[in-house]
Amino acid sequence: STARLLKEMSQSTEPSELVRLFFDHIRRSVDVQRALVLSCAGLSPPHYRLVHNVNCIDSSGSVVTMDELRQGGLLAEILYLGEFQNIPNFSPDARDPAFDLLRGSRSVMAFPLFEKGRSVGIVVMLGSSSQPHNPADLCVLATITSMLGRAIEAQKLADQLELACSALDS
Repeated sequence: STARLLKEMSQSTEPSELVRLFFDHIRRSVDVQRALVLSCAGLSPPHYRLVHNVNCIDSSGSVVTMDELRQGGLLAEILYLGEFQNIPNFSPDARDPAFDLLRGSRSVMAFPLFEKGRSVGIVVMLGSSSQPHNPADLCVLATITSMLGRAIEAQKLADQLELACSALDS
């Protein structure tokens, strides 16, 4: 339940744990086969970074963190639009540069991640069913996704601080 997720998140100060908790909740609450976190920070259209790629069908709880530069296609369009998207009855185009990620998806939900009022990334959830999602569920997911965005930003800042401390130590 959402209350359980919020309780668990309130007990963690580790950003990577917050990301794991978020995707565990997604696995339990909505029909999602894959979740992607994309970033456009420091890039210009149509380029983006694939930051996280999560197989939500797998219950192992693993979140694959990556830093893969990509460009163009539906994911770039959704990312740079910077708005919530709910696309039921989705059919991926085999010519799309991200077809390897979109293959088998029948619905797309996208939730922008904001930093200082500007869209800097997006969480894309790809479903195996073409059924539309309940609007109340989407509202809750949008709120929780916003919290995930803050966790990702906190992780970036923590990583930068760790690098600075290491440089000072040496």
